[in-house]
Amino acid sequence: MNVSVILYGGGVPLLRSADAAMAAGAAELFVLADPGDPLRRSIADRLRAREVDAAPSGMSADALNAAATSASGDALLFVPAGYELSCDAGAVIAEAFRHDPSLALFGGAISVETDDAVHGALWMPRGETVVTLLADPRSMPPVWAVRRAAWPGAFDASLDDLAVADLWVRVLAAGCTAHVDRVPIARRPASLPSRWSLSLDSPSYVRAFESLLRKHASLVSCHMQALVIEREVRYARLRDEHTRLLARRDAALAELDALRSQAAHHRAFLAHHGLDRLDWGDLRRPDPVARDWGYQRGGPVDRPFIARFIASHSADVHGAVLEVQENDLTVRFGRARVTRADVVDVDSGNGNATVVADLRDARGIAASTYDCVILTQTAHVIDDVEAVLRECLRILKPGGVLLATFPCASRVCLEYGPRGDFWRMTPAGAETLVRRVFGHDVEVTAFGNVLTQVAFLHGLGATELTERELETADPYNPMLVGVRARRPPSRPPARRRRGGVLLYHRVEQGPPGELDLNVSPDLFRAHLDRLARSHEIIALTDLLSLEPEDLPDRALAITFDDGYEHHVGTVAPLLEARRIPATFFVNSAGLEDGAEHWWDTLERLLSVCPNEAGSGPWLIHDPCVAAATAEERARLIDDFRRRLGDVALPPPRRTLTRDGVRALAACRSVTIGAHGVDHLMVTRLGEDGRRREMQACREALQAATGTPVTLFAYPYGAVDVASADTARALFAFAADCSASAVPVSFDVARVPRLDVKAWDAAVLEARIDAWAAEPADRSAISFLP
Repeated sequence: MNVSVILYGGGVPLLRSADAAMAAGAAELFVLADPGDPLRRSIADRLRAREVDAAPSGMSADALNAAATSASGDALLFVPAGYELSCDAGAVIAEAFRHDPSLALFGGAISVETDDAVHGALWMPRGETVVTLLADPRSMPPVWAVRRAAWPGAFDASLDDLAVADLWVRVLAAGCTAHVDRVPIARRPASLPSRWSLSLDSPSYVRAFESLLRKHASLVSCHMQALVIEREVRYARLRDEHTRLLARRDAALAELDALRSQAAHHRAFLAHHGLDRLDWGDLRRPDPVARDWGYQRGGPVDRPFIARFIASHSADVHGAVLEVQENDLTVRFGRARVTRADVVDVDSGNGNATVVADLRDARGIAASTYDCVILTQTAHVIDDVEAVLRECLRILKPGGVLLATFPCASRVCLEYGPRGDFWRMTPAGAETLVRRVFGHDVEVTAFGNVLTQVAFLHGLGATELTERELETADPYNPMLVGVRARRPPSRPPARRRRGGVLLYHRVEQGPPGELDLNVSPDLFRAHLDRLARSHEIIALTDLLSLEPEDLPDRALAITFDDGYEHHVGTVAPLLEARRIPATFFVNSAGLEDGAEHWWDTLERLLSVCPNEAGSGPWLIHDPCVAAATAEERARLIDDFRRRLGDVALPPPRRTLTRDGVRALAACRSVTIGAHGVDHLMVTRLGEDGRRREMQACREALQAATGTPVTLFAYPYGAVDVASADTARALFAFAADCSASAVPVSFDVARVPRLDVKAWDAAVLEARIDAWAAEPADRSAISFLP
């Protein structure tokens, strides 16, 4: 499906919107602007856009009609100046229309960012129904698309700014549907004035709103009660939000005044004692502390960033892989997924090199050879970076991935000297350069801060910085930038996410329990039935290993942790009856005669002595108990049991024995994964203990089932760099408990999962749908003042 993009507005915001539209791969571009706008002609000439005369705001019904009539796309995408389309906006819109033939109108969330790109929020427009639009025209999305076949004729020029809302009402009133997705399809700076804020108080807006209601009087009359309620609800929400923000502002201003007063006091104190100048200490020297990149002081500071970047995309390191000068990263992060590991170097004296070639013109390497090319800290010492990128694109297979890093700040490379080290790149520069060659499927990640830059330039070692100092990323002082670029696949990509992975624990009668781990069988049935209707439930290994284009829409995988005995008798039959695949992560300590997890033992004790066991709930939630060894936990429970005395206890909640594991593995579409021997927190173990906990469990389960065990789930979801490295060495994939969807490119040792609680089925579905929103660390807002 071809999407024609219609931009309207003027000035620098229009320029930025036009550049973003072309980066998003617009098949056809229209620019609606004042003929006197000095940027209009340059935009049209540079981007080969078609010009349409419009008012200075560009929001002219006649101009919009002229562009819509001339456009040849199967869908029309309208973008106000200042809104920058995401790189895959066109693909997202085309996929939405393809997936639902009845869909006529499509809008998406807007990522609102401050000018410094540090803070932001997700603006979720509404406007999917006639009621919401007539109650408040602001509810419609500012960036929206209409299917050409559903085009209602023309914008109504008499309605001024409400002509777009009127068009939506007409389309919906004709029986068509609209969808506003949680996935952001554009971003806008928070400083950009909203056209609503400029027009709401004007007499023309009041007249246009009255005309809109009169024009659709029959709809207003039909939905009057719903309109009034919707209007009042929105007003109440705005009022409450306004009150909350005023209180937050006043508190922030008071805090700011107090901090300014304290800062002035401290400055005066330091100045009085002659301490108001920075003490440079050992760093007050014009030459670096060391000139060997920090190899003699614990390793270069950039190495943790490179490793973190490749790890975050380790799922891409598979099949045939090409790396420069050595294959360390291929081996560390690709493991058994790599079928061919080549090393390229221009120097034939490199004994590691399997391919000798100049990456500016590597004609000795056949086109479409590799699934992944790893190009770390290399391109900056090659004079023609764009030629290198073109060759990487050529030798990658369709859908293949380039993982590259570039220095933002670095000393001149010793190996190549002042005449052989050419480039430093900002994140924006790297993204722009790579997109010129690879197109829109480019992802950029910046690493580092002022401290890491100083340490790197002085030749200090990475071990001389703390983990927190290394993890802090300052967008204004990046040290290194990582770029993931994908060669366009043979089929157009249609998604940003692979899907989601759900995590269950217990499914039995009774309350959720002290740790909220239990879901009743009836509720679990409701979950399965609802998800089977709304999603495609597939095996976990398929969700993680298939190419994104081969995955079904709304893919889900279901997993269970802790290997309970009732998983065989209760859970497996429910899954088999619905032909739903699932993965069960099992601990091996109880394979001989069954065991009981320590928290289940404490829950049993508390169930009979809730008043006397004052410290019981504290023990269950105490992180020190979770981090303890098996012996330490056993002593704690024995001591607690002695204090309670001789009381009759409910039967234990047993884990799977060897026979139980065999029975579970024999069920249709069941996969067995490892969950550690004793459910120990692997981040608190040394290297030997960590490997034993993972490897011994894997071997015991393989012996019990007779099949390879390639999946692991971290007990408690606890994972760090060391435990992730161990998991990569032993398993194909390892899962934690971070609640997010699985992205197209991900760390195979940190597969996220949503820990399901005793939620209503509709609530669960809503939480799963919320995964589509990004970025995950930004709050969602339903309106924009």
